[in-house]
Amino acid sequence: MVKFLRTILGLIGLLVIVLFAIGNREPIEISLWPTPFMIDLPVYGVFLVAMILGVILGGIASWLGGHQKRAEASRSRRKLALMEEQEAKRRRDEEASAAALAAKNVTPTRALATAR
Repeated sequence: MVKFLRTILGLIGLLVIVLFAIGNREPIEISLWPTPFMIDLPVYGVFLVAMILGVILGGIASWLGGHQKRAEASRSRRKLALMEEQEAKRRRDEEASAAALAAKNVTPTRALATAR
């Protein structure tokens, strides 16, 4: 349902952009102030360039803003891997000690009773 809604909204947005481009084809002169360059672009061209720059700058800002969460996730993954490794080592040690006790034909309850 969400995918369908996104598709419909995207098509409506595209329709608005196309209608704007058709209705605003007059060229305007754009000057890039500190430079002596002048560019003639249609009004919709200026609009589209501004939208593209906005999307790019917004994406960069969003990516930079998520740095802290990505770093925290990375730390959590490393911590989890370390804990899993420690748990695996602990289980191997338990299995080895159980195997050693079984080789001596001593049950774990007898081993605890004799250790006291």
